[in-house]
Amino acid sequence: MFETQEKLEQIIMEKSLICNHDPDGSLLKQYLNSQILTRKFTGVGFFTEFLIPDHLIINDESKNFCEVSGRYEDSDIIFIFVIFIKSGKLDFLEGFTSHGEWRYDYENMILF
Repeated sequence: MFETQEKLEQIIMEKSLICNHDPDGSLLKQYLNSQILTRKFTGVGFFTEFLIPDHLIINDESKNFCEVSGRYEDSDIIFIFVIFIKSGKLDFLEGFTSHGEWRYDYENMILF
């Protein structure tokens, strides 16, 4: 399904933004027009920061939400993904574990 960090992030962002948090599609449009500003791995997760063009900023709202989580069949660890919106634009995506180390064999991750 997905084998790279970039593909995992794409699937998470698209699944999350198509849900209830983006009724007019403006956040999805931001994501599709974004660039990766930074990507940091922590050992128990990651942070991916987005650069959004100024003309796509929608309002001054700040919030965060989690629509997608993941797991592996051979583990009880839950992988949690949270999208952060700051001042009307996508700020960053955070991925972290419920406990334990982050796994990078994404092709075996089941998203729910």
